[in-house]
Amino acid sequence: MAIKHTGGKKTDNLTVRFEPKLRYLAEIAAKSQKRSLSAFVEWAVENILNDVEVKDRVNRFVKLSEVSNALWDVNEIERFIRLAIVLPDLLTFEEQKIWKIITSYPYCFSYYPDRDLFFDLDDVNFKNIIKHWDLLVSAAEQSKDAITELDTLEKNYSMPPARIKPPALGDLDDDIPF
Repeated sequence: MAIKHTGGKKTDNLTVRFEPKLRYLAEIAAKSQKRSLSAFVEWAVENILNDVEVKDRVNRFVKLSEVSNALWDVNEIERFIRLAIVLPDLLTFEEQKIWKIITSYPYCFSYYPDRDLFFDLDDVNFKNIIKHWDLLVSAAEQSKDAITELDTLEKNYSMPPARIKPPALGDLDDDIPF
């Protein structure tokens, strides 16, 4: 996954191909709304996102519009991490390899979850991941030098505290006075 750092643009370009009939009809629809074709396509995509359902990390179907704030960040690396945490099933194979490397190093987390729990956005040490992004990607590509360097970083890093799994309701003390 090639992630590049970009400046603060307000819009991004997207090149799309339409069948001639679809383009013609889209142009007519845009004219009827007094919009440019570009503005119409952006409006149409924005509206359809309210209907798109995605499977979250606990296999629940949620509307993409409901998780959009959890997914978005201006930094592309942070967007990748957010996608990995919120909608892990949508990662490509290459992205899964990078995420596997990241989750293997407590150095990448400020709060390391117990093995039975999911990672949360609050657990992530974004600063360390961004600082060593190229190294993490190289390690995911099986670079022995990168893996050795990450192992060295890990040895010199004090382990973040483990997040304790909350007790099940049945495990709570029955002597609670209410």
